[in-house]
Order: sequence, then C-alpha cells, then structure tokens
Amino acid sequence: MPMAKYVLSGLDSAPAIWMLTSSGESAYLAAHMGLALSYAQFINPIGGVEAMAIYRERFKTVALLKAPTGNVGRICVLLRERTESSRSAGRDGLPLPQF
Repeated sequence: MPMAKYVLSGLDSAPAIWMLTSSGESAYLAAHMGLALSYAQFINPIGGVEAMAIYRERFKTVALLKAPTGNVGRICVLLRERTESSRSAGRDGLPLPQF
C-alpha cells in the first residue's frame, strides 16, 4: 500500500488547501478559486496589505471555504541577551501589516 494512502486513510476530511503569495498576484487566483491565502512577508515585506485587500474583495465562495481566510508568514529573531542589535530589531521602517 502506498504511504500516502496509509497516512490519509484515517482522516475524515481533506486538509485545507492554501495558496502562498509574496507579490500579490496569487491573491487574484486564490480569490477566484475560493482558496485560503498566505502572504509571505518574510520574502517580500511590502504589498501584503494590498494583496489581502484584493483577496477579500474578490473572494468567491466555494464548497470548501465559505469566507476568505488568510494569514501572514513573518520572520522572528530571538536573541539571548539584549544588545544594540536586539533593541533595533524590527525597526526597519516598514509598516506592520494591518489585516
């Protein structure tokens, strides 16, 4: 028996399908297909607000997902001691996303 069938045989439902975007272009496709959208802010810190707005405005309800669903992938840096670099971490001048 193939491994995929063995692993998935006990599930009652299929896993959610998410589309990843870092430029916003996939927001149109995810909205059209009724898929959840994840914005990769760790790849491109600019454009997430616009991408999610487009996604919400154009979202089409399908059988699997009744409303637009999204998240943001970010990078978090943790340091053991408070240093100058840790005090300035996250102060890169880029706005925090407002989703």
